[in-house]
Amino acid sequence: MTEAITSLVSKSDAGVTINYAPLPWFIALVFTLIPFHHGAMRHLDDAYIFSDVRYRKLTFLVNYLILFTEAGALVWLGLVLSSPEAFLIGFVLLLGIDIFWALTTHFLTGRLQQVKPWLLTNLVTLLTIALVHWTPVFDQIEPIYLVFIAVARTVVD
Repeated sequence: MTEAITSLVSKSDAGVTINYAPLPWFIALVFTLIPFHHGAMRHLDDAYIFSDVRYRKLTFLVNYLILFTEAGALVWLGLVLSSPEAFLIGFVLLLGIDIFWALTTHFLTGRLQQVKPWLLTNLVTLLTIALVHWTPVFDQIEPIYLVFIAVARTVVD
């Protein structure tokens, strides 16, 4: 968030300057960051603290490393607010990592029912992005569509 806010607001001797151009991408980042962070913490609590099942330590490590990689993708999104193309790449990468995490979690813990909604939401989101971004019919649509998709993904989540 610090990097994202830095791209929006800068301070100089003349005062504070607000750059409004990356504001839609900042909104998309906030709407993406909150459910990803909350979902990751909730999953770790449910699987490793409040669960009656005790998973191997390696299972926790794998879960943690994948979620840490997701955090890196979120930082990337905060760094590239001024580039819609780079934001798109980061957003698709984040969704791909989360799909990989859901599948890995299923195979390591058997918790498919718990991660299935996130898995399906991310798959539908990726398919929607692919449809809008790579279909010639939608060539005239501005990259701002991704902001609406990110917000809609969070609302569905």
